[in-house]
Amino acid sequence: MQNQNYINITLSETLRNLADYERKGKEIISRYGNAEGNRPILSPPVPKQTYIDRYPDEVDEEEPSGRCGQDQTVNTCGQDQTCGHAARSCDLCKRLVQDNIEQRENYEAEVMMYRSLERLKEPILVLHGFTFTHDQYRICDRNHDTKKCPKCNNKTNKNSEECDFLIVGPNYFVVIEVKNSKPEYDPRRSLEKSIEQRNRVRDLIHVMDERAKVFLFTSFPSLHSEQFDADEVEKNCIIFEEDIGDFGKYWDIKVTGKMLEDCTEGQSDQISDYEFNRIKSILVAISCTETDEPDENRFSLAKTVMRIDADLKGGQITLEQKVGKISKDKRSYNPAVRLAPEVIAKFVGVKYLTPQQEQILQSNQNVLLINGPAGSGKTALLAGKMVELAKTQDRKVIVFKITGSNVNLSQTYQRTCKKAGIEYELVSKGKRRDYKRTEPKQIAHEMLESNKKVIIVEIRHTFVAKEGFPEVYRALSNCHVIIDDLHAYYFLTNIVLESLFQMDRLLTVWASFDLAQRYNAYYSLKTARAFNFKKLYFFIEKNLAPENVVTLRSNLRNTFDLANFLAVIRQEYIGLVSDGSEMADKLLPSQIKGHFIHGPLPVIHVLKDNSQELVDKILGEELKTLHELLDEFEGINVAVCFMHLSDATKATMNKKINEGYKEKTLRCHGYNGFSAEWPVTIALLGIDTLDKKEYDSMMMYLMTSRARVRCTLVLIPEGGLVLQDYTFMMDLLRKLQSFSHVRYHGH
Repeated sequence: MQNQNYINITLSETLRNLADYERKGKEIISRYGNAEGNRPILSPPVPKQTYIDRYPDEVDEEEPSGRCGQDQTVNTCGQDQTCGHAARSCDLCKRLVQDNIEQRENYEAEVMMYRSLERLKEPILVLHGFTFTHDQYRICDRNHDTKKCPKCNNKTNKNSEECDFLIVGPNYFVVIEVKNSKPEYDPRRSLEKSIEQRNRVRDLIHVMDERAKVFLFTSFPSLHSEQFDADEVEKNCIIFEEDIGDFGKYWDIKVTGKMLEDCTEGQSDQISDYEFNRIKSILVAISCTETDEPDENRFSLAKTVMRIDADLKGGQITLEQKVGKISKDKRSYNPAVRLAPEVIAKFVGVKYLTPQQEQILQSNQNVLLINGPAGSGKTALLAGKMVELAKTQDRKVIVFKITGSNVNLSQTYQRTCKKAGIEYELVSKGKRRDYKRTEPKQIAHEMLESNKKVIIVEIRHTFVAKEGFPEVYRALSNCHVIIDDLHAYYFLTNIVLESLFQMDRLLTVWASFDLAQRYNAYYSLKTARAFNFKKLYFFIEKNLAPENVVTLRSNLRNTFDLANFLAVIRQEYIGLVSDGSEMADKLLPSQIKGHFIHGPLPVIHVLKDNSQELVDKILGEELKTLHELLDEFEGINVAVCFMHLSDATKATMNKKINEGYKEKTLRCHGYNGFSAEWPVTIALLGIDTLDKKEYDSMMMYLMTSRARVRCTLVLIPEGGLVLQDYTFMMDLLRKLQSFSHVRYHGH
């Protein structure tokens, strides 16, 4: 399989000697490796994507057949389904999937260590997945005797040495090897193996200067110290489960404290700053040089974000293999993933689906309501259905895309039509004059008179549109109808649904919605708490059979880390507005992760007051961090979403964006953002009262879920409010601490 860890580029230079490595390392550090304050720099900026698959034993739906998804006749073990091979009863299929789950759990233990290092308040450089070849070792060792070295003489020996983490501190190095051993898995053997790996990296450093201080640790994130029989000397070099929970304290004792002791004792054999920085530069160059040519993209946040974004948009939720083959590392096919049919893969641009998505797309139901959280694939399925209808049916297809006033337009449907070679007409309705000048029936008539097979109608989010929109499609006849983002109207709903149900049942009427992405400009506690799930549920139950309503739960659009973050906020909102019944769960489902594609942890800035100086500083730092993304990539990849800001805060936001990022940054009012999405989102949410917890949690979910890869949320008290008095918000922030970086300013 193709290496998915980094964007690979070929540089003009080749590193052939130690001076080359030192020079290249200095260049990389100069560009990427200068920390501001006590925050780690991590390379790569997110955990390496090694095992991204979510396997069927963790999937809530019924276990799928076990076929690979690339060739529908081939199973995980390579056997042919058409020859009577039963995946569910095949021991090899089951064992391969279980082995993959264990390997992914091992990798997730490594990610846990990555996140612990990321949270340290230390000016360190973290090299994740540090690998070096024997040739690189030989270059570093000035006294290396190539004639007597068996590895040098064995030209077929291409093995590399590696460690999970090599950390470069101000004047020390730390090597950490991670093992996911549990008591039943013989941790003693894992420890011995890790010691060998650690020592080889230490030896690499010491051949350059044996005075370099190197700390060696083995991490057992799933093992408590009481579960491992070892003496105190061994335990001093082990990071146990309880240490991960308070890793900052562990680091202070085992690393920072030890270095302080050495300095206090005045050891005479300490390495000079010059020699230390020389070794640091060489190691940095080695870390991003898999061959002789270095790849700086390992350090680039912008390129990492865009690579991950491409995978998420393309539905790359599984690691690929050749059909019918078992890879050398025994990675099986994922039976919980399906290769998307042509209408999705070729025209929508999503390569893989979940089994439930595949079943929905194959549904023969003419009337279908698709319900699901942000990023669950609703739009992709509707776009695929649009192509299928346009290519196989004689009737017109009318696609209603409910949009914001300036974002979340119908580009997905337009791109899909162009790729599929389908002629379409774009109609944008929603401005007040659209309905004053033309009656809804006349608008519908114009659509029916068009000679295009597909009519894409953008219904802008205005109150006039709410009144006119149902009248438009009531007047349609003899057309298939698709409605995307039905949730955009706060009172979803009965009026809209009644209109749909009154259409000819021989026509196709598909619609999508998510009740956690509603908006009401005239918010009040009365309207928020009057939302009645039972009334809506019984209305749907009366008019539709169970097979006409499907509920998606898996988040596929956002990174694993963002999906976890969003799940907490969504669950908090559900707890506020739901009665906990089964019907409420169907209408407002919880959200689960659909893959293990990691990205940057979300960041929350919590301001004590609406200090404009702080708002300016935080927004400026965020945009500066993203400068490479803004400068080097085409299109709008960064959006600043805002809601309930004072005039002063809006002015500060606009001023900062206009200072140099105006053309590459989109400003989006929160209620215009439903179902819009960008690689990176900065969300500014003003908190102006202490009794809007339903609304604030919904807006937090709506705005942060717009980011596919990287999200920053800034909570700004307005109107003299003291955020610490907002008990609900402070409790929610505590729950989010495990899934994000929460930074308090002025508290």
